[in-house]
Amino acid sequence: MLQAIWTLPIILACLVTTCGSALADDLAGKPVLLSQDGPAEVGWKTGTSGATAGTTTGGIRGFSATAANLRTTVSNLAFEIPIHPLVPHAERLVDCKVVTEALSLRNENTGPFSTYSEFQSRGLDRIPTKVRSCAVKGLPDVRIVLPETYALRLDADKLMEKDPGTGQLSKRLVPADLPQLVDEMPDPRYFKRIFISDKANPEDDWVTQTYFSKGFVSSTAMVEGELFLYKTNLTDYLRRDLMHEWGHELRYKYWNDPVRDLFHDAVQVETEWNPRQYAARGDSEQWAVLGEKMLGTSANDFVEACNRAPIRTTLWMATLKKCLDNVPKQLWNEDQNKYALRISYVAHEVRGKALDSVRAMRTTETHPTKTAMLDRLADKL
Repeated sequence: MLQAIWTLPIILACLVTTCGSALADDLAGKPVLLSQDGPAEVGWKTGTSGATAGTTTGGIRGFSATAANLRTTVSNLAFEIPIHPLVPHAERLVDCKVVTEALSLRNENTGPFSTYSEFQSRGLDRIPTKVRSCAVKGLPDVRIVLPETYALRLDADKLMEKDPGTGQLSKRLVPADLPQLVDEMPDPRYFKRIFISDKANPEDDWVTQTYFSKGFVSSTAMVEGELFLYKTNLTDYLRRDLMHEWGHELRYKYWNDPVRDLFHDAVQVETEWNPRQYAARGDSEQWAVLGEKMLGTSANDFVEACNRAPIRTTLWMATLKKCLDNVPKQLWNEDQNKYALRISYVAHEVRGKALDSVRAMRTTETHPTKTAMLDRLADKL
């Protein structure tokens, strides 16, 4: 039962001055998949800015809060997640070594391919390649890997640039950028390995054939705890894309939990709103794209999702609560505290609306499949 999920204790070190006293008291002791390049919602912002109202001056990379944050209403401010300046942490890259691995590369076979297995066997080649592999201090289960030829190009570009940020590859994501980004995930241990590539995703052609009528270009992919980043630049939507892939992994962690089937039911009955068009690909993308709203920096985007998709939101945040309850205290930071605050809000303010919505739909629904879905949701929410 999902009721039991909400009663589990959750770790929190939330400041009352940040969260508001009532919610803070509640929390203190009384709740292979792709991401396509797309426009920014709220995330990293390139460029520098002065310390004016509504902005946060960037760090080494010159990132700043965007004007989108200014639209946040006063009532939602407690849920806003600060946009942290992205600062490289080269000192956290340890135990770096060069090893040889077989990497998948797209060959010249144009297809079409009848199955994914056929695409893998006929459309991809496995090429032995030297890669640089580094562990991350503070995250012992994570390794960051990239082709050694690409690593050397990034190193050389950094040495040759006349002024910081002016090199040919100065906007590219580098391994030192990742520790901070991974720290901001609800459970950073979900990423076991992060692979940075200077090439396109070799599986883009398969996605184009099966889902799109023209060329599909992905920026990220997630496979069994391994995050792949393709030609990744420091963009406004970098944090969003990583949260999207982390959300996929959250779903896999609880694959055998009733929430997977319940979320499928919710997608079928709660149809008036999608967080964005990409979610229409299926349950998996519904889950991951909704996660962008649940974990994104914008308080208004979070509250909008709560209001427009209360059933899906309730199920998603119940699962996030299970996750956070198992994150060690030493891995918690300001972001985890904000996630916990949002969980409490959903438990106290949104879950009831979700139940009301399910019961209202049940009174008018006549299709046997839909009524069975609504009955399951009413029983478990």
